[in-house]
Formats: sequence, structure tokens, C-alpha cells
Amino acid sequence: QGREWFDADAVVISDFIAQRLPDDVVSKVGELQRLHQHRFHAVAMSAHGKPGIMRIFDHIWRFDTGMRSRLLRRWRR
Repeated sequence: QGREWFDADAVVISDFIAQRLPDDVVSKVGELQRLHQHRFHAVAMSAHGKPGIMRIFDHIWRFDTGMRSRLLRRWRR
């Protein structure tokens, strides 16, 4: 929260399978998004992440590490 981070956005990398985010974290993220136009991005490492947790993010990238995805990437080379 120092001055050097005033214009920073955030990227969170997780499987997002946790139970839920604490209310104070959700409130603080919402405040930073509204008042300071901070953006919060997510890289989801699992297809089974909880939608309630991921709702706070401005953009979500889904990273598929499964066998099907690996085979498709290998085949395209």
C-alpha cells in the first residue's frame, strides 16, 4: 500500500479451490477497484475453481494443465 505501488495492478495465480475469501479482503479489493481503478487479474490453474472466489477479478485466464491440453499442444507443433 506504499506510494511505489499506487498505480499497480495485481495478478493472482491459484487453483481457486479455497472455501471463500474473508469479507475484509473482498471489501478492500472492491474499494481499490472503485476508487483507484486497480485491476485484479487471475490465472486459474484448475477448472474446478469456486465461482464465488473468482467473482472479484476483472479478468480470468484459465490455464489448462491436463493431459488433453498437453497432447493438443504437442500435436500442433
